[in-house]
Amino acid sequence: FFDSLCWAFRPRVPPSWDGLDLDMASFHQESLLETLLLATPFSESKNAIATLLSTQQNLAGPFITHLFQHRYGRSEATDVLDGVDNKELVQRRKINEQLDNILAQLKELSVTEQLLQCYSECLTACQKQPVVREHIYKHYFEWVRVILVRRTDCPAVRRDGDTSSKPHKVTPFTVAADVAAEELTKSIKDHFPLMQSLLVKGLTDVWSVIRKACSKML
Repeated sequence: FFDSLCWAFRPRVPPSWDGLDLDMASFHQESLLETLLLATPFSESKNAIATLLSTQQNLAGPFITHLFQHRYGRSEATDVLDGVDNKELVQRRKINEQLDNILAQLKELSVTEQLLQCYSECLTACQKQPVVREHIYKHYFEWVRVILVRRTDCPAVRRDGDTSSKPHKVTPFTVAADVAAEELTKSIKDHFPLMQSLLVKGLTDVWSVIRKACSKML
């Protein structure tokens, strides 16, 4: 799965591709993605995407963009579903379920520059696709909320707000959780400018539907 993703989303050399070839490359990416999603166990695809983010940044951005476009871009397509047989509809639903699962896993990732850059690349690539862009912003805002909730749920953070004089029991779990909380807090501070920039972009998007959706999620 990982090797197939790397092949499908490998960097292209623009002079060697005319418009038709680029369209064909996009078609092959979409066909390969559908085949992989239908045939690959979710656990394997999850591991492949995590590896892609950590080791292949130049491929991760285009791939995650393609996930969002493939999942939500159909609503902006000019063609309609008239004439689509039930078998194809069932297949599309299965693909959408896999896409939803993969996108949901992105929300479980911690704060890294690589992931933030991927979100930024996705939004830039979807400037002419407001519906897709709206879903990317919603996904991003939800991810930020998950990150903040995860931090406040850590034992050390909860203890900071505890005014009781009762001593706190130290266990291997609380020690590990405290370390995780410190790492997460540091990561948020280190990447806060970029995190804030993406939030502001959502709140000031040219499309009013996106602005309203983002403001409701604050």
